[in-house]
Amino acid sequence: MKKIVTLLTTILIIGFLFNSCKKKTEEEPEPEPVKPTQDLTTQKNASADAMETEAYSNDVYSNVFSGESESSNKGTLVCATVTLVPGALNPTYPKILTIDFGTTPCTGTDGKARSGKIIATLSDKIRNMGATIDISLENYKVDTVAISGTFKLTNDSGSTGSLTFTYTVTNMVLTVPSGTISNNSTKTFSWTQGESTPLNVNDDVYSVTGSNTFVNLDGKTYKLDILTSLDFKVSCAELVKGTAKLTIPDLPIVTLDFGNGDCDGVGTLSTDLVVLGQTYTYTETFPLP
Repeated sequence: MKKIVTLLTTILIIGFLFNSCKKKTEEEPEPEPVKPTQDLTTQKNASADAMETEAYSNDVYSNVFSGESESSNKGTLVCATVTLVPGALNPTYPKILTIDFGTTPCTGTDGKARSGKIIATLSDKIRNMGATIDISLENYKVDTVAISGTFKLTNDSGSTGSLTFTYTVTNMVLTVPSGTISNNSTKTFSWTQGESTPLNVNDDVYSVTGSNTFVNLDGKTYKLDILTSLDFKVSCAELVKGTAKLTIPDLPIVTLDFGNGDCDGVGTLSTDLVVLGQTYTYTETFPLP
């Protein structure tokens, strides 16, 4: 009889423990682990925002260079009204360069629709060492992106080699349908192709180095460092070559590769991805702005 009581007691205890564990499991489910795709979404969005700031800051100085040259009204400026005061034949400086795309968006040879004005104050001929260009924008838009901020170019070329400029971007703000992206940067760029053909801006290529700190659509601060110089080709108004790294807090570094020099409108994103304790390299192509 004692053995039977002991056996029944054991069964009851086991049953109680089983039901208690089951009830706890049902009431307090374990939280699901963070999925790698959540990290990738943050990295992809930050990469897209970084590319926006690069593309549109390059757009500003490229248009100023095209407008200052004798071949204005070509390329991206094909539908703009370009004025220089005093005129090109007047040796007096400073001069005011105004590139007016009008209030109705007009489409350049690069396929982008622009409106508003780019206004630049030139202290000297752009090719003269020490020349500075202070740039402001007035209701300027490229497609659906409104751009504001101040920009400064300084010719710090030496006596030999390509024309080289320091390019400072201060409080640049991109307003897109989903919010704003802000940017501050200091870069150096060289006029590596087309410098000797001022009548043809479409063969111009600029090589850019430096870094860029920006606040993305989510209000977070990220940094972009150029690893190998980025080539900006005027004929298609986009980055076509070079690499950069994007630093995102608490996430692996993202490397951006812009290709081999072709105007294909595509770059490549790569980053480390940890899944179940194993590290993999994730790669994906992305469209350029």
